Amino acid sequence: DDYAGLSLVHAWRGEHEQARLCAERALELDRADGRERGVALGLIALARLENPAPAPAEPGADRAEAPVPAAVPAPVPAAVRLEEALAAARTAGFRAGEALALSGLGALDVAAASYASAHRRLSAAIELLEELGHEPELALACHHRSIAAESLGDLPGALADAERACELGHEAARDAAIRLAVRLRHGLTAWTHAEQAVLPGRGDRRWPAPSGVPGDLLEAEQRALDAVQALMAAARRTRDPIQAATLIQRARRTAETDLEALRRRIEPSAADYIALRRGTPLDRTELDALVTPGPSNDGEPIGLLGFHVGEETVTVLAHRTGWPEPRALPTTVTRDLLAGFLGTAGGRRPGLLDIEARRHRATLWRGLADRLLTDALQALGDDLGLLHLFPHADLNRVPIHALAPDGRPLIERFPVTYSPSATVLARLRHRDPPASAGSLVIAFTPGPEPGPDDQLITGRSTLAAADDVAALLGTRTHSGRAATAALLPGAWDVVHLACHGVFDQGDPFGSGIRLADGLLTARQIMSMSLNARLVVIGEHEPAPPDTPPGGDDTAALGYSFLHAGASSVLLPLWPVAAEITHALMRDFHTALRDGTGPAQALRAAVLELRDLYGPAEPELWAPYVLIGLPG
Repeated sequence: DDYAGLSLVHAWRGEHEQARLCAERALELDRADGRERGVALGLIALARLENPAPAPAEPGADRAEAPVPAAVPAPVPAAVRLEEALAAARTAGFRAGEALALSGLGALDVAAASYASAHRRLSAAIELLEELGHEPELALACHHRSIAAESLGDLPGALADAERACELGHEAARDAAIRLAVRLRHGLTAWTHAEQAVLPGRGDRRWPAPSGVPGDLLEAEQRALDAVQALMAAARRTRDPIQAATLIQRARRTAETDLEALRRRIEPSAADYIALRRGTPLDRTELDALVTPGPSNDGEPIGLLGFHVGEETVTVLAHRTGWPEPRALPTTVTRDLLAGFLGTAGGRRPGLLDIEARRHRATLWRGLADRLLTDALQALGDDLGLLHLFPHADLNRVPIHALAPDGRPLIERFPVTYSPSATVLARLRHRDPPASAGSLVIAFTPGPEPGPDDQLITGRSTLAAADDVAALLGTRTHSGRAATAALLPGAWDVVHLACHGVFDQGDPFGSGIRLADGLLTARQIMSMSLNARLVVIGEHEPAPPDTPPGGDDTAALGYSFLHAGASSVLLPLWPVAAEITHALMRDFHTALRDGTGPAQALRAAVLELRDLYGPAEPELWAPYVLIGLPG
């Protein structure tokens, strides 16, 4: 057991040769002592360490065996180890060991495209693992059987297995579940899995404490979370599958009883925080409610377009007023096409006389628009009064509203809003509207001139533009050293931040707003109580040179304000010239003052700029997006 434990430690550290040597020694001792259970587990460990299975073949794909150099002794094949382990486990009546061996053999069969054998072995393994209750191993076996079932033509069985793997926490099966749901035309199933792929509360991330909740309750919740994580970690540190299953079941009971009881107590004071923690996607009734017309949009039809960036291609999810079911549509948009597009986006414009660069950019924009949106827009129709977009991954950096299938930008067709997910949008709709209150204007961008005591002052152009907005909102501008985070908590109509949004792709929730007292991060914003009809972030701080385009950083900053209590957030996707920002904000806030909702006001301001600069310059007219409710 000591050598087996050392092998596990070395494996966690990535020291595979040391892990193999320790596992070999543990196996020798177990053989010498006649411990059949230890022999079975040792053989399984060596199969995983010494000659791991290659990546599973795509359904229907052929695999070529990689030759082993003649000068290097071939390792014992994993299949030989696992067959011996299976025999030892059966001899000892060790059903847990039998399950692991069968699961490993099934995975090897999948990798070798022997799908019938894989399905048979994995089915036997799953039956034993269900009995054992070892959820991670069960999830992996279901994932592998899903691949085998799809290759054998059993799409319903493949989808059921992929969904079971996801339910048990195996996120690697999520993409397969969406792909299979699309093939089976199960639109709601695809929507559900796409939502679960983007819900920000998934995982064990430590979120900021919400305001208004007693500290002892939050501490108790964190202790329960820590207990669950400790039990799961202990399960990963043992090679005994029975002991691991016992620890996993204890973690499950703790989560379902202690943790859930605490969350029910917290929920009345912090419903959004608990929804974030649970990570539960919306159901069919809630999805239908999002496309139910109401007084806010004069009863006009509403459309939804969600997106999932899969391992190979993007899936589009569509729903609208009048449809009996949501739909899921495959596309031919690949990750390579997205990467190429993002290389031309982000505010980087080729020179007017750089003909080849402009042709290349036009080709990429037109290609992405046609391949991503044409089928979905044909299905949705042209009669929508509002379209909600739910981007995913790299699409968070794409100005989808500016894409122009058949030459017509999306925002020309209808008002557009974005949201991190349909689940988040549904929560926003259920909130009570913010109480009527005044507006707040804050201006801070470090300018070139030092103020008193070498304090940097707000740039003059920024201050002048902010003063114009303040006049439209009937308030005054807080600028310079007075532009601090302490001003934000409270109830507001509009909060206009003529400040730099700072976007951190490495740590999305480390993105924030640069104020006089430092960077106010998305994490800090999430712990505020900032009830506002609308938050506007006026500027985008330029990223360091050679920073690749991201997406999660923009989504995280917008989401943080929604979580804090804002109904809508307007922010830029890339740095914008001050003159363009000034013009757009003037037109936008003028329309708001005259009673137009944020979505319609932004659409009018954007189209005004588009008419001024021309459709070939989206970097100038399309940087701003509205996240959240339309008005």
